[in-house]
Amino acid sequence: MKAIMKLKLVMAYALSTGYLMLGSNVKYAFNDRTHLLSIPLQTENGNTTVYFNRTYTVSYNNYLTRPESIDVDYGRKQLYIYDRYTATLQKINFNPESSNPNLTLTYLHSGLSRGEVKIALDWISNNLYWTDPTFRSVTVQSLRNDGNYKILVFDNVEKPTGIAVDPIHQYLFWSDVGSLPKIERSTLTGSSRKTIVSQGIAYPIALDVDIASSKLYWVDSYRDSVERSNLDGTDRVMIKRLAHSTFLDIQVFSDVILTTDIDINLGGLVRLFNKDTGEDDKGNTLVRSAKMDFHITCVTLYAPQPTTTDHCASSPCENICVSESTRPVCLCAEGFALNSDGRTCSETTGSLHRALVWATTTTLCAADIRGIYDESEYITSNKTCFSNVGSNINWITVDSHNRKIIFADGSDIFAMTLDGVHTKQRITSATETVTGLAVDWGDKNVYWCQGQQSGTGKINVFSQTTTNMHTLISSGLDNPKALNIIPLLSTMIWINGRLGSYQIKKAHVHGTDIQTIVSLMDLSEPRDLTFDAASQRLYFIDGNALKSVQLDGTKLTAVDVGVAYSISPLKLHSYKNHLLVADAGIFIDVLSLTNTEDATNFLNTSVSDICVIDITEQPEENGPCNADNGDCEHICIPLGRNRICQCSYGFVLDNNKETCSSEPLSDNFMYVSDWTHDKVYQVSLVNGAVHALDSLTVDAPTGVLYNSITNRIYWGDTTSNYIQSADINGTGYSVLIDVGAYRAHPDRLALDYSTGSIYYTAVSTSQLPTGFTGIGVVSPNGIHRKLISEGVHPRAVEIDPSKGFLFWTDFGTTLAVLKRADTDGTNIVTLYSAMIEPNGIAIDTSDRIWFV
Repeated sequence: MKAIMKLKLVMAYALSTGYLMLGSNVKYAFNDRTHLLSIPLQTENGNTTVYFNRTYTVSYNNYLTRPESIDVDYGRKQLYIYDRYTATLQKINFNPESSNPNLTLTYLHSGLSRGEVKIALDWISNNLYWTDPTFRSVTVQSLRNDGNYKILVFDNVEKPTGIAVDPIHQYLFWSDVGSLPKIERSTLTGSSRKTIVSQGIAYPIALDVDIASSKLYWVDSYRDSVERSNLDGTDRVMIKRLAHSTFLDIQVFSDVILTTDIDINLGGLVRLFNKDTGEDDKGNTLVRSAKMDFHITCVTLYAPQPTTTDHCASSPCENICVSESTRPVCLCAEGFALNSDGRTCSETTGSLHRALVWATTTTLCAADIRGIYDESEYITSNKTCFSNVGSNINWITVDSHNRKIIFADGSDIFAMTLDGVHTKQRITSATETVTGLAVDWGDKNVYWCQGQQSGTGKINVFSQTTTNMHTLISSGLDNPKALNIIPLLSTMIWINGRLGSYQIKKAHVHGTDIQTIVSLMDLSEPRDLTFDAASQRLYFIDGNALKSVQLDGTKLTAVDVGVAYSISPLKLHSYKNHLLVADAGIFIDVLSLTNTEDATNFLNTSVSDICVIDITEQPEENGPCNADNGDCEHICIPLGRNRICQCSYGFVLDNNKETCSSEPLSDNFMYVSDWTHDKVYQVSLVNGAVHALDSLTVDAPTGVLYNSITNRIYWGDTTSNYIQSADINGTGYSVLIDVGAYRAHPDRLALDYSTGSIYYTAVSTSQLPTGFTGIGVVSPNGIHRKLISEGVHPRAVEIDPSKGFLFWTDFGTTLAVLKRADTDGTNIVTLYSAMIEPNGIAIDTSDRIWFV
């Protein structure tokens, strides 16, 4: 993107060794609007002279512009800028030695965070590197192929700030000012990463490399120090310690060090020290924004840069090229993977490799996560939406590794693939409205809570590996909601209770060790919660306030970033030092946990939930459930390096603690087919105990019947379209008939005890008239006949052998009907039609027929 800016230019010319380049923030609109300042420098016989009377200044039209990191490509005459106000990287054609400079400004990258972002240029390969302490990343972007960028560092980094590039020795350096401050080094491709400084360091905010002497310099704004080491971190030297300073940036030039120092009373200062001795000119500052019109923030040098062979000059790489000592190395942009030729790239996840995902009650949408800082570029015209995928979508979560959005639509739980063919697939269903949804991305288990009515609360788990469901907690729950899973801690957290009795609870992921984190005394109206792995804190919405607490219940505090535009926060998600807040279904608020000034909002639409797809936020580790489901037959739940096997509803865990079985009852029972969980159950008529049919062939059962004479059970299936049978212990499986051969699926079944024949309703699966809809019959020896071919959606069927009558319902007609015929299919009559959706029918001993 190019934009011709209205830039105020003031120039004076001087022959010099180079130019001191400064970036500054303008304090007031009516003051001096200097944003970039160039001052000639002359180095001769080890002495550096600064010509303060010969300056070159650039002013943006918008006084709010805040250049907070700058770097120069002397050979290509380019100045690179990180502007905190717009959260963008910019480029200006810049040559202070020219009498007619072209000040065309180009936006290179938008959607960075607004924080202590630093940039550094590889002028050989023509790549720009930057750190982002809020997004916790180190990134490179090709300047040959604008727009192609790659995140090089995203793991084991907490708050990267300072960055420096040495293209001659092919090193990349960056500092991390998180809880364990350090300076790291890698190759220019991010490989061979190692920590080179980690002791006696507090807040190394900026770095620079003196290529000529092979030294690394840095400023530590907490230790008030300027320090130096070899490129491997050895031979460390304190160059200067200056009390009550706040160093912000550093640049090495010839025999001197230039630093910026933020002074709340004097504005921005530039200091100059001898790079070896730390001596300065009697402690005087080199440049001072004395009038407080602008604050100097960053420094670089416009001067000749050392060169070496550019192996990327012929553009051998499709996306990003890094020139190493003997050859070019090709990298692929985010969302792409390198092909076998080592040069070209193929799309893997595309632009949605890091995606903000949000839902309305009927729609799912995803967009580049950078849209939280640049809505117009990444969301307004570049979002991907799936319309009409639900009617009451209220909770969403993601599986970043498998690129799936998992969402609850009322009581049903679905998965939507984000890449390729966007398919929606039902995972499972709850027996009530889902009130919280989470996924353990390690073992792929899906967890949910349900039960808004008193005494019906449950927390369940579903294995996507084996398609089995288990209830983890069913007692002591009252209106559970906002379930979260913390896989690396094997912990689940949720909100429990209702007005006047709310609590925030936690338990192990297998449902034991239930504890209260926040009691009712400290809660008003909690609505949602999220866990931030970096800070190990739980954040939650309580009324219109945001609060946070440790998982052990200590250090309960209000979140001081505030909700800048919030009216009524409803949903909450943490992402890389951000809190994303869905506010009353109107906005999504973005709150930075590292920069209290950085609050914004976007997406003026009704949002029911939010989350983020990013594999760096769901680290994949080889846990105890990854291989062969942890040897668990049904459900594997990790316990640190160990695991616990659980069984699906209706099964019990065997003595080997791995396999599951179900011992059938021999008397006083009934069979039911469970469409919700795709199981066939045997239910005791004495005590209500449930025993599942122990057969792997049950997939999507419809009708079910039991033959007490043969002691076999029969069921229809809408996946295979078979009518199948087995002994009640699950053995002796056989297929009675393939109804799919008639382009139909079986629905309900009925047994004629006088002949042993089985009647069934069939529904056509074909748009062609050859599909079978009606009633079929199968004799005990397997002879099949289409008995009645009529109707739209016949459902229930029943037999009265003593009178030779056959009864069935059809809810596809208008009006829905209850019909009767002779058992040979003749003499069809309509008995009743004042119905909407008739399902089951039954005949009692007094010759009356009942229906629902």
